Amino acid sequence: MRACSGSFLTRTWDGRDAVGKTYQPVVVHYAQRILGKLGFAEFRQSLESSKASRRVLIQIRNASSAGNGRLTNPADVMKLRSLLGGKLSADVDAKDFGSLTMREQLAQVISCDILIGVHGSAMTHVIFMRKGRGVIEVSTEPAPLRSVQTGNTFYGLAGWVGVQYRSLRGRMSGGFMSFDIERVIAFAEELFKLQDKR
Repeated sequence: MRACSGSFLTRTWDGRDAVGKTYQPVVVHYAQRILGKLGFAEFRQSLESSKASRRVLIQIRNASSAGNGRLTNPADVMKLRSLLGGKLSADVDAKDFGSLTMREQLAQVISCDILIGVHGSAMTHVIFMRKGRGVIEVSTEPAPLRSVQTGNTFYGLAGWVGVQYRSLRGRMSGGFMSFDIERVIAFAEELFKLQDKR
């Protein structure tokens, strides 16, 4: 599924609907059907009823998986993992989706409470996240943008499936996408508080 310009997703959004995506049960229905066909329905249901510890997934990108040149700095990821785990008492994992099969990618996304990643096609997995969970997107142009633009793609998808969305600006520096680690942690704290209220 393509997520950027020319895809069926962005072509369905007109100027009036470009910013404020709302929950769309039909999207959730089809995402669940896809997961069911792949054998994930029971896995997802077991997660809903379990009292497992909080889980944060950082979707990383290295040179072999980042076709658009937006690489994740390994030092930033290590620091973020350490701080998130300590401050939020969460299990924090970092995965390069380019090195995983589609089934492995889905298992990772379905079981996480917060997905953190750089703007790119792997973020389309937000449609398979459980309702009420959270996504933090790092982008050079953080959403929401005021017109029909590909920068709104994951903001829109998150709204469609009832996933809380946060975005922050990243900057290309030394070949890597750098970002404010403290702001990511603050967003994660906020998202966990929202999940606790459910």
